[in-house]
Amino acid sequence: MKAPFKFFFISITFLWTSCNKEIKLIDYGSNDGKWIIIRNTKVYYEEYGHGMPLLLLSGGGLDRSIKDFEKCIPELSKQYRVIAPDTPGQGRSEQADSISYGILTDFMSQFVDSLKVDSVYVMGWSDGGIVGGRTGLQLAEQALNAGHFVTAVVRSPEKFTLGHKNLYVHKGDVLDLNSFNHVMKGHDVVLSTLGATSTAPTTVYSEGVRNIIQAMNVNGVSRVIVLSALAVEINPTMALWQRLFIKFILQPILKNMYADTLKMEYILKQARLDWTIIRPPQLTNSSVTGKYRVKVGTHLPRANKISRADLAHYMLHHLFDKSTYCNTVELAY
Repeated sequence: MKAPFKFFFISITFLWTSCNKEIKLIDYGSNDGKWIIIRNTKVYYEEYGHGMPLLLLSGGGLDRSIKDFEKCIPELSKQYRVIAPDTPGQGRSEQADSISYGILTDFMSQFVDSLKVDSVYVMGWSDGGIVGGRTGLQLAEQALNAGHFVTAVVRSPEKFTLGHKNLYVHKGDVLDLNSFNHVMKGHDVVLSTLGATSTAPTTVYSEGVRNIIQAMNVNGVSRVIVLSALAVEINPTMALWQRLFIKFILQPILKNMYADTLKMEYILKQARLDWTIIRPPQLTNSSVTGKYRVKVGTHLPRANKISRADLAHYMLHHLFDKSTYCNTVELAY
């Protein structure tokens, strides 16, 4: 059995979209929608438009509802089958017996299955973004199960739900070098799954990776794997609808996040480290399979989706794969 490694894992809450384009409003959330029963809970949802399914998830709080997306739905429904549910306890949906990010994820997974669609895009913000972005937990959990030691640097330790004898959870902020620099010493590899907390201008990626690089240099750590996003650039091998979705929907909405992500990539490429940038496509909550396609240093054709579990699987199984050093990786099923 290989000796365990010590991982330094940096994560900030994943989040995504809020829309504010000026559009004539409709009373979304109060139209003639549909009902479905999930886990003995009555869930209300509305659908608009036709095309590739797009699931909208609102943020946390009892005051949230489908209405949060009233300025997005008209534009999105021109090209997509927009599916907007009130999550349990919100809007017109019933309150569930208990709720957590794990339970909410299971709710949405069963909800999508009930619609009998082969695949679906997910757009969320606040809790909606967390449900759509649990890669960090998958990564830490798989590393711990493999017998490695993990130090997780997070802004809100109370939200990091894992517990393990080989896990040390440290409260820190990637934008504050002094908050995590002293705990990096002695680790073998840094795994970064940074995420912004709004669609406003941000420096969490660029300044975050700058601080990570500085801490690595101080503490003698040379290997780092960083998550980026496939949609920061348009892959010319994608289907036309994907290129249009990225160019006219994702990139305009997430322009600030993507701009800083590209800046992060540029800064990392200038560093004298053994870096790898991973650009995943749409992420799902499916289980690990260990079976996926990979391209190193070039675009991957038909890169549609991959589960967070398999993304974490790839990262852990290519920690010291020298063919990925100073390279960008794309992977998908």
